[in-house]
Amino acid sequence: MLPIMSNTFDRLVTLLDPKARDSQVVDFRIVYDSFAFDVITRAVAGADANALGHPNDNPLFTSVKTMFQIDQGLNDWLVYYMPFIRRFIDIPFFDRQKMQIIIDSVNHVISERVARDVQVPDLLQHSVNASVWADKYLNPPANANKSFDKLTKVEVIGQAINMLAAGHETTASQLCLITRILALKPWY
Repeated sequence: MLPIMSNTFDRLVTLLDPKARDSQVVDFRIVYDSFAFDVITRAVAGADANALGHPNDNPLFTSVKTMFQIDQGLNDWLVYYMPFIRRFIDIPFFDRQKMQIIIDSVNHVISERVARDVQVPDLLQHSVNASVWADKYLNPPANANKSFDKLTKVEVIGQAINMLAAGHETTASQLCLITRILALKPWY
């Protein structure tokens, strides 16, 4: 985990150093969104998203960020307070197009690993090893789930989405808060 953090932190410092030397104003929420996403995607899926270098050219980053940083709208209130209405009206909880980008990305990572018979030491691999995907490896993982209750493909993708969402949003928010506190009260 440390090499993942170090590499991404080096990118963050490389991005911020010139701005600090020139006394430029930095919107840390944008920077920390990219930084947190890079760390989380490396830890969860072993993928180098490089959102710090290309925040606007990354459809996966854009989808995760916009899906989980939106304010509640009328649809959300309807789903929360009148869940029975979903029987009559198709109200998606998340934007279907953005959700499909995330699903396709996770599915691609897993399919590539299985096709190449590669196992990566990350959180996604643990879910894959406990799922029906583990049976598709040419050389099944030693720690593959041998029980009858294996995770389905949908459950593995759902776990990956949960990890991406929870890790990205909370990390970026906390980094912004810590930076603000330290900027206002440097003696902490």
